[in-house]
Amino acid sequence: MRKVLGIVATQMAVTFAFSLAASASKPIGLFFKHPAVIIICLIGFIGCVCALIANKQLTRKVPDNYIILGVITICEASLIATAAAELTEASVLMAIMATCVSTAGGTNF
Repeated sequence: MRKVLGIVATQMAVTFAFSLAASASKPIGLFFKHPAVIIICLIGFIGCVCALIANKQLTRKVPDNYIILGVITICEASLIATAAAELTEASVLMAIMATCVSTAGGTNF
């Protein structure tokens, strides 16, 4: 249980960092909104998910599954940062706090 919650917390932290950076800094926000970055992230995300679906053994190989999960996390965080680039810092902070509270509330410690 701790391992899963640790992975989820890391994914949320990466997504939060990308989103906050995109909303706080105009150049970083423009980077995430670039069409090439969006296309690369979509291809990476879909490719990793398809690899996991097609090869069930990848989900059980320890270094491979963490690498694929890391790529999925970075791609997904980048896509969320694309939307967050249009938002204010305060709204991004409120959204991540609401997500953290609902995630923590859904788990039994």
